Amino acid sequence: MSKWNYTTRALVEGFIGLSSPTIDNTTFDSYITQAEYEVNNICGYNGATTTSGMLAESVKMEKVEGKIDPHGNLVVDVMHPPVNFDVYGNPMVSLLRFSLGGVRIDLTLDDGSTGYQLGSFLEVSENRRKILYPNMYFLPALSQVTPTAKINLYDLHDVKFFVTTSYIGGYQTLPADVSLATNILAGEIVLQRTNPGFLQSVHQGTYSADFGTTDKVYKKAMQILQPYIRYTW
Repeated sequence: MSKWNYTTRALVEGFIGLSSPTIDNTTFDSYITQAEYEVNNICGYNGATTTSGMLAESVKMEKVEGKIDPHGNLVVDVMHPPVNFDVYGNPMVSLLRFSLGGVRIDLTLDDGSTGYQLGSFLEVSENRRKILYPNMYFLPALSQVTPTAKINLYDLHDVKFFVTTSYIGGYQTLPADVSLATNILAGEIVLQRTNPGFLQSVHQGTYSADFGTTDKVYKKAMQILQPYIRYTW
């Protein structure tokens, strides 16, 4: 089995229309893993820090730069999208910690009356790559403020700060086009082994040989993966 199981040997061989009996399963799986790393890198997932690649996992204490949008909302661009939802339709976020200088504040995630499962006031972007926190928020009890003190987040739109987030992020089921891109990249690795240099044709007489290129393959994979590439703002 490859590292993240984005595809299988049977799917790759079916895609390229070629059986490779001389390649053992361990070696073939390493080719798929190499293709999976390439897919992750193209889409902006750090293969060194994620345990499941683009698939869903629990992300703990992820620290990113916070942003304030034109409406005054705090927007967190998560590094392992999409954000998952619970059975109540609430984003599965267990921590939002606001850090400004030496001050660290855990932000309230629910309205305080019905509990986290039913009372979350967090929102996410349409593609679930960003968490939105409302422009007016409640501070917890600190020595210098009261539990009901409010701050307008818009006042921080020119301030550099960080947000630490814990959440469930990634795909529960890998999108079919991501699997297709993995087949394309893994299949090219297999074809390169069976046909080094990608020889396309041989001419007799004054002898000449034509060789192909991998450029078209990677361009095709990039085209397929465009909707999944992370663009931060």
